[in-house]
Amino acid sequence: MNLTVSFLKDNSTGSLLLTRKALLTNETQDEFWVMKVLNDSIAVKIPVETGKMNDSMVEIISNGLDTTNTIILEGGYGLEDSSLITIVR
Repeated sequence: MNLTVSFLKDNSTGSLLLTRKALLTNETQDEFWVMKVLNDSIAVKIPVETGKMNDSMVEIISNGLDTTNTIILEGGYGLEDSSLITIVR
């Protein structure tokens, strides 16, 4: 049995890790965005630049997001920018 293992050696600073479920894209997968919640009632489309990805996590390397933001994980694909939403817990 033979196998090849690759290790990433570089470090990333100033980036966020999000679950892959939060990342939305168009049909050609050349634009990426997340839906951020403002004031617990408005969903805003935030374009993002992605870095490294695996099957469950994605690195967000663009500005506009921080660790205090609420991000939509389910049902965000059909939302327009500045849509009114209701948070269900």
